[in-house]
Amino acid sequence: MSTFVPRAAGLALLLAVSGAGQAQDFDWNGRGCMTCHGAPPAVQATTPSANPDCSGSTPVIGLGEDIVTSTTALKNRLGSNCGSSLMRAIANDTNTTDLQNVAAYLLNLRDALAVPAAATLTFPGTTATGATRTASTSFTLSNYRGAELTLALSSSNPRFSVTRKSSSTCTAMTVPAATSSLTPGTCRLDLDVVFQPQPADVVAPQTHATLTSTLTVTSTYAGSDVQPSASAGGRTITVSATAYRPTVTLSPQALAFGEAVIGGASVVRTVQISSTYPDARTYALTLPAGITEDSPGCAGRVIAADSGVCTLSLRWQPTAAAISTPLPASIPVSITGTGGTVSTSLGLSGTAAWPLTASPTRLTPSVPGPVSTALSNRGSTAIVLGAFTFSGTARDDYRVAASSGCTPGTRVDPGLSCTLTLDYTPTTSGDRQATLAIAHDSAVGGSPLSITLDGTADIGQLSLDAVQPPFPDAVLGAPPSSTVTVTAHNTGSKPLTLNALSLGGQHPGDFLRAGTCAAGSTLAVGATCTVTLQFSPGATGMRSATLSIAHDGAAPNPSVLTLTGQGLPQPVGVLTIDAANPLDVGSQTVNGLYGARTVRLRNTGTASLQLTGVTLNGSGFSLDSTPSCAAGTTLAIGQTCDLALRFTPLAADTDYRATLAVAHGAAGVPSTLTVVGRGSAAVVPVVTWVGSTGTRDFGTQAIGAAGTTTHTVSLRNHGPGAIRLTLINTIGLEAAMFPVQGGAADACVAGALLEPDRTCSITLAFSPGSPGTHDARLQVVSSGTALAPLTLTGIGLGPVGSSALTVTPARLEFGATRAGATSPPMAVTLSGESSSTVRVLGWAIDGSFDVDRGTCPTPPFLLAAGDTCTVTVRLRPVVAGEARGVLQIASSPGTDLPTTLLQVPLTGQAQTAADVVGSGAGGCSIARAPHGDHLDPTLLALAVLAVLVLAWRHGQRQRQRRRQHPHREPAGHAR
Repeated sequence: MSTFVPRAAGLALLLAVSGAGQAQDFDWNGRGCMTCHGAPPAVQATTPSANPDCSGSTPVIGLGEDIVTSTTALKNRLGSNCGSSLMRAIANDTNTTDLQNVAAYLLNLRDALAVPAAATLTFPGTTATGATRTASTSFTLSNYRGAELTLALSSSNPRFSVTRKSSSTCTAMTVPAATSSLTPGTCRLDLDVVFQPQPADVVAPQTHATLTSTLTVTSTYAGSDVQPSASAGGRTITVSATAYRPTVTLSPQALAFGEAVIGGASVVRTVQISSTYPDARTYALTLPAGITEDSPGCAGRVIAADSGVCTLSLRWQPTAAAISTPLPASIPVSITGTGGTVSTSLGLSGTAAWPLTASPTRLTPSVPGPVSTALSNRGSTAIVLGAFTFSGTARDDYRVAASSGCTPGTRVDPGLSCTLTLDYTPTTSGDRQATLAIAHDSAVGGSPLSITLDGTADIGQLSLDAVQPPFPDAVLGAPPSSTVTVTAHNTGSKPLTLNALSLGGQHPGDFLRAGTCAAGSTLAVGATCTVTLQFSPGATGMRSATLSIAHDGAAPNPSVLTLTGQGLPQPVGVLTIDAANPLDVGSQTVNGLYGARTVRLRNTGTASLQLTGVTLNGSGFSLDSTPSCAAGTTLAIGQTCDLALRFTPLAADTDYRATLAVAHGAAGVPSTLTVVGRGSAAVVPVVTWVGSTGTRDFGTQAIGAAGTTTHTVSLRNHGPGAIRLTLINTIGLEAAMFPVQGGAADACVAGALLEPDRTCSITLAFSPGSPGTHDARLQVVSSGTALAPLTLTGIGLGPVGSSALTVTPARLEFGATRAGATSPPMAVTLSGESSSTVRVLGWAIDGSFDVDRGTCPTPPFLLAAGDTCTVTVRLRPVVAGEARGVLQIASSPGTDLPTTLLQVPLTGQAQTAADVVGSGAGGCSIARAPHGDHLDPTLLALAVLAVLVLAWRHGQRQRQRRRQHPHREPAGHAR
């Protein structure tokens, strides 16, 4: 505990300072004050009320500011207003000097004395926004307490920050404690004040702004509730500084180079860079390809301080790459100096041009006649013009005029030009757009030069709804059965006159013309007339002609129709025997029991065929009763019937031969088949098929997807003894579509032995070459008993493609129908599924089926999106057995767009009829139209294909007749 001795000795008063950690003795002149040591008044940090509580045993003295500035206030605090007579006696007996000493001591207990070096701090000069500047100041501090004082620094403006300098004698922001009551601890606090203005501090359009802040030193006593007064003076410094907003200016802000010729003279543009920074600045910029800086503008690219200016000269020399990679819209410019880097941008624009140019580059003729443009060489070397190429929808409306000064081979020297003249002859009204490409030999490129041709026309235009109208195939000598109508429409903007209509070409006499279109007639705008044509061939084969319509409208003039039709011979039936000729039935044991062998008769002609008799001349062979091939039976086109041929040898080691003759109503001699066999005394090994001997159905198979569908059949040698397989192949006109495949481990191989009680297998593939139903038979010849050929059948589906038409259902199954009768009709629905109209071209059907147009119009017709119609299909079987066929429907999304084909497989079962009448109702029917409807066969490739197949079959039959040698390989064999 330290002792405070005032200037006047006297009464001793002990004041216990709450929280100060010590007590002080006040020796005061007065009376009766020694007793104050027993209950000294308490000194607190808070200012008491105007009427302090002095009535307790421990009076309260508040450390308010008034005890420092007024001795009267201190007296009041010590008891002049208190109820304690003791305190009033002390206060009354205390002189002014003593009171001042007590007040000063109390003040020193509370506050450290802080003396600034100067009350204000002003930063010299100005400071750019974004930059920093530092100034220094200091405080001298005195601590009258016996405890260490902790200091804190603060700034009222965040743009000013204050930090303690290392030169400070105040260690770690503290002031040492007083060594005695009258000897305070002292130190000096040196400070750095950093000013860092921001761009927001200088608001445009102002360029300068003054900022201020108050720096405050705050002291804190640790562990005491008596803290320094917040309002004590002498602990602040007012700081001020001036900020300015520096600028960098580009003038102009963008450079426009205009049009520059590739490889030609350069273009120079200048730009000035100005800076208002108070210090020197360095600029930098990144130039794109083709632009160079003639000179830096300022030495070292340094812009002088205080509104320095640098002038840059930029040169653009575009290369060929500038055509596809134009100048960037802007390039960055950076200016670096004290305080950092400022970035801006310089705009660029310019168009690179090839040396050879056209003016104008777009021609807009509106009336027929010449139109011109100038071709100029802006380069430094001569240019020779090359090929002229027209393209676009209206390219035929333009051609180079004979008077043109620019033609292929023209030389254009530097700085000179030539005049290109085009003749404009529009072929229709409306917009006539095209493009002319002019090749040239410029060394720097730009070939070809493109000129846009954007003409319009107001003229009559003759449009035909078909330029190659389809004609149905016609039989030679028959009257025309159908009429084809072509509509002529004036789609132009002016009336046109028809001058002449004439038939020409190779066979003009095969086509008959009529209709409302006549020479000398005039078609108003939007009006139509018709040309009707009939086809009456003068010979078989393809017949062609042209119909020319001359008029005074737009090109083409004359308008020409191409007319083609197929002349067909008179229908005739052709009987084909589906068997090798000669037919070798192999060896059989005399008196052995063997089944009959089937011999199939087929009408491969173009008309129905009536059988008039079947005879067999020779020994050892006989025919079983076969009503389906009896005399009087009529075979429709493609229809078949089977004969049962039986071999019964009477003597061993004897060769037998017989001739089967089938008489019929077709022109020519009867069809014949030679059959041979051999009698054997030994028991001939018995060979049979394993499993069913019925028809092997390959189902449907797409054309071109060879071998994806296969069937495997097996045969067994029951003995006795081994057999040798001599021949394994398919027979029939379509045998090539059912090839025998090898490769299996147990495959039957011609020439190999098959041991008794062993089996081997034969794998067959189906590879259709055309749409429709196809069939053949598999034959195996061996040294054992004869095997009846197996029937093979399958349906070929043509390429379908992507169609805007759908059909439902995808397949028709008719069930059982009596031979000679007609099944109930079944419907196939055609639906337009695209967003636009689909064109239905026609349909075709094969097998014992026919088709009626039902609710559909006569083809060809248009089916709108979402619309439907139905065709009806019926089964008309002639003979018992399975019926198979395909309904094929051709369509196209537009007149000039590809045709697609949709196919619906057809199946049914014909039951035995009580009385089969050979009416010829079966066979192949291509789009029967009982209501007089007409098919558009040229749009259906199937009709043409059918004719080709019939011709091929006829050739096959003729070649078979010429093959009389028994060892020649029969036609139709596929090994």
